[in-house]
Amino acid sequence: MFELSLLVFLLLHLTLTARLGYASQLDSTKRVATYHIGFLATLAIITGLSLFLPIHQPVWNDPVPFIRQTLGIDTTRTVGYSEDDTELGGALEADYSEVFQVTTKHPHYWRVESKQTYTGKGWAQPSTANPERFNSLADFPVKLNEDYAEQSEQATIRFTASNDYLVYAYGTQNVQSTAGPFRYVASNEKVTPQGSIKKLLTRNKAAHL
Repeated sequence: MFELSLLVFLLLHLTLTARLGYASQLDSTKRVATYHIGFLATLAIITGLSLFLPIHQPVWNDPVPFIRQTLGIDTTRTVGYSEDDTELGGALEADYSEVFQVTTKHPHYWRVESKQTYTGKGWAQPSTANPERFNSLADFPVKLNEDYAEQSEQATIRFTASNDYLVYAYGTQNVQSTAGPFRYVASNEKVTPQGSIKKLLTRNKAAHL
């Protein structure tokens, strides 16, 4: 904002100089030099004062966010997973709320679903028809094309609040939870339980990413 103000002042100065020159009010080199030096000195003083003077916080809160929210045109969203990505864009705010904790020997990349069709504004919602069902400790239906370690390990996932979808790692072999049986949709590779999940055990092979 400050750089823009300086640019505006310089443009006004050049415009006024051209007008004065056209009106023959700056008819000598000495007058032209005096005019330019005076303007630059004034600009330097204003700039120096603006940098060293204390900056006071606004007395009133910015009313624009409240007005936009009241009118239903607020586009600010928080970062994180969202089931509806059909319209993306707008401002983002950080959200540091804890979603789940994982106890495991090795780090994993945890995923929920995948989407394949981008419309130019967001990701199209895939069809959820023909779901596949499987029980706790059954073979996990999502097979990803990755290289995995020979040894498998168990990971314990604890959700901060009861959850209605699974988070799973690459190389997941099976899941164990009282929230089952589970519903798997191949079009977006999303797994949802019959009940809500609070704790989940998964057996994984670490992926060589």
